[in-house]
Amino acid sequence: MTIITQKRQSCKKGEEFIMAVYFDDKQKTWYCKFRYTDWTGESKSTSKRGFKLKRDALQYEKEYKDKAKSRQQMTVKQLSDAFLEDYKANRKPTSYSLTERNLMNYILPVLGSIAIDDLTPIIIKKWQNHLLTLGKSESSIKAYNTTFNTLLNFGVKFYGLQSNPFRVTGTTGHIKKRLEFLEENEWKKLDSVISDTFDKALFNLLFFSGIRIGEARALTRDDIDFEKNTISISKTYNLVSGISKPKTKNSYRKIVIPEQACNHIKKLFESFYDLPEYPFQFRIPRTVAVHLKAYCMEAGVTVITPHGFRHSHASMLIKRQVPINAVASRLGDTVAEVMRTYSHCYKEQDSEIAALLETI
Repeated sequence: MTIITQKRQSCKKGEEFIMAVYFDDKQKTWYCKFRYTDWTGESKSTSKRGFKLKRDALQYEKEYKDKAKSRQQMTVKQLSDAFLEDYKANRKPTSYSLTERNLMNYILPVLGSIAIDDLTPIIIKKWQNHLLTLGKSESSIKAYNTTFNTLLNFGVKFYGLQSNPFRVTGTTGHIKKRLEFLEENEWKKLDSVISDTFDKALFNLLFFSGIRIGEARALTRDDIDFEKNTISISKTYNLVSGISKPKTKNSYRKIVIPEQACNHIKKLFESFYDLPEYPFQFRIPRTVAVHLKAYCMEAGVTVITPHGFRHSHASMLIKRQVPINAVASRLGDTVAEVMRTYSHCYKEQDSEIAALLETI
């Protein structure tokens, strides 16, 4: 083995590359060997073999150093631009919009100008502490952390970031608080105070089907079979992208609902002089939520959001010991997702089973 050239290249503060080009006498090829100290202070090494010519090894060395220099200069903002371009091409518009909003409002204003290789665990920790002063919910803080963590993982995978500092700090915040849902007796109380035709139809549909509010708002007349009392889910709706395909293949499904729920929907449709293409978009989401809160307070039951009907439906099925695969199919979820979201219901079942066994 013959050492031909060796160079010491400083790439950034706290990081130094020692680079050498060698000739392998046995293989009759050239190779480069790199030894460096990364941003954590850890000494690392790597190499590249198999160059037939010396100039190829030197060119690889040059490109490696140029890449290191470029990486040093890349800011969080520049990485974010590249990340969002990729994210937009591979994710649903709603997911993209939420991720972009998290970056633009809570990450880039604070850390956008910092070079990605200058990010350290202490900087991330200070940013996390800053979030706690904003008065945001724990679930929101968790979302901002998740977005930033995903961004830096993208940097590690595609832009040479040596390590993601979130591996040291972890993420802060919690996903969710206790699920808000109605017990069956509470639903009966709530239903008894609902007088508006639109609200009556929508809330009965949501409670007895468990579909998402976006799925309800995407329903057309053709999606409802009043003879068989079924609804077909093949699309969803949100304010950002309008009507779109469901998020997963599990979301495509046909659901049987009680005749009374179908009758309320039929009554709503008959109340329109000219039936809209999407009848459940007749009232904006904010108004629906305000009406629901008022009804809950009037009935003296747990105050829920429209999404709370989905939780109510799932909890009701589980407590009636409907098989979990049937619950998942009806909700358009996986069995794992149902277990994760409604684990409290299954824990209650375990207690009931234990009490039953005590009587044997």
